[in-house]
Amino acid sequence: MKTYRFRVRMAQKMGFPTDMLRYDSCWPASSDDAVKLAVAVRSPQDWQHFYVESPARITTIELMSTAKVPSRGRWLSFGWEVV
Repeated sequence: MKTYRFRVRMAQKMGFPTDMLRYDSCWPASSDDAVKLAVAVRSPQDWQHFYVESPARITTIELMSTAKVPSRGRWLSFGWEVV
């Protein structure tokens, strides 16, 4: 089965849309991405504090998917954009 990688980042201060993992058949690409996802799920404020406000951190979460193209409009409707 072929897999694809893409990154998402918070566009609006909204929690991570966990249902999008099912919708786009995707999962975190690495253990670091899984930790970032857990922080984003817990609280948009924590994500903002630990990743957006800290210039040394990467502000995206890399995901792997079995779908060719992530649903950009749907991600954006939940406050996250595909980059």
